[in-house]
Formats: sequence, C-alpha cells, structure tokens
Amino acid sequence: HEGWGIVSDPHGRIFFTDIPRNIIWRLDPDRTVVAVREQTHSHALVTIGDGSVYGVHVDEPEAVGSVWRIDGDGRTHALLPPTRDLPLGLQSFLIDTDGTMYSAIGWAPEGRVSLLRRRVDGIAERVAGGFTRIDGMAWAPDGAILLTDGPFLKRVHNNVVETLGGGPLTKTRWDADLMGVVADGSGGAFVADFSGGRILDVGRHSGVALEYAANFPWSPTGI
Repeated sequence: HEGWGIVSDPHGRIFFTDIPRNIIWRLDPDRTVVAVREQTHSHALVTIGDGSVYGVHVDEPEAVGSVWRIDGDGRTHALLPPTRDLPLGLQSFLIDTDGTMYSAIGWAPEGRVSLLRRRVDGIAERVAGGFTRIDGMAWAPDGAILLTDGPFLKRVHNNVVETLGGGPLTKTRWDADLMGVVADGSGGAFVADFSGGRILDVGRHSGVALEYAANFPWSPTGI
C-alpha cells in the first residue's frame, strides 16, 4: 500500500509521499530530509509550474477529503477544506491553473470507473468512463491527461480516450499494475510498472514500450 507521488520544484527540492506513515517528505539538494506535512494520507502529488506542490488528505472511514497546497516559501494553504462525500476519490488527481480538479469517481465497480472534473464552482462533471482503476495521472504538453488504468496507459483529450502502447503493458495483479506516470515531452510517457519491476518508455505513435532497469530488484511506484 504505497503512494506514487514524487515531484520536484524549481529549487531542486523533491517532495514525496510516505503512505505507511502518512507523511509528506521534502528532500533538499543538500540531502536533508524534512517532514513538511504529517497525518496526511495522499497517494499523489502534483505541480503545475508555479513552484507550488499540491496534495490531498483522504479520511476513508469518515468519507472526508481535502486538497492542500504548499507554496515555494513553505506556507501551506487549504485549497479545498475537508468535505464529506466528495464525488472525487482523490487517490489520484490533477489540478489545472484555474483550480479545476480531476480525479476518479470515489467508488465504482471494476470496469465502470469514471474520470471526473470538479469545476471551481464545485460542480462535478464526467469526462470519460469505462476505466478499471485510475492510479497515476499527469498532464501532457498539449493539455491531455495521461493516466494508468490497471495494466493500460490511457490518454484522455477532449473526452476521447486513447490507449498508448498498443494494449496492456504489464501483467495484471490486483491493485499493483502500472502506477506513476509522467509525460516525456513528445506525446509519450514514462511509466512506473510496479508489477513488472521496471520503468517503461511508451511512445504515443510507435506502439513500442522500451523498458529500463528490468532486472533491478525493485517495484517502482512513482516517477
């Protein structure tokens, strides 16, 4: 039960999630490690180019979710206060520059998971559906959303869903397939393949997934 949130800011600091201990850590360039948020259950972290880091806190027994932001100077702000029965699950999420949030629906049967968009006025809209599970999410350079859906890498743009890499990219294991994803700048993506113990480089048009560190004894989550 791990998170895949790992991002860097313009100062070269790396922020990453620690789900077992519910801590958000910051790794500084001098290798100092600082706990910047405690008692925070956030699988994912997001940056949008302004130096801020966005995360969530999900209290599943209470069905309460919230979204927070850490500015470049270290100050923390509540972007979405603790809210009961949010339609957004927030296990994975993205945020746009205007505050629009994207996440999977809070709960749905396998194969019927939808990607939702929560507007700044609080209204939630369905963007696309038919997913098994949405874990890692990332922005592509053209504004499309890249997401991992079990063993598949999907691209969502203008409500159209495209499967990258030609099909499933790894073996299917319950709750442990593809996890973190990041755009590569040319339409494809790098993906953490937890099941396969490797990093995949997936081109959008080539249909080929190159693998890295496949023989290393690890199960990567974030990237």
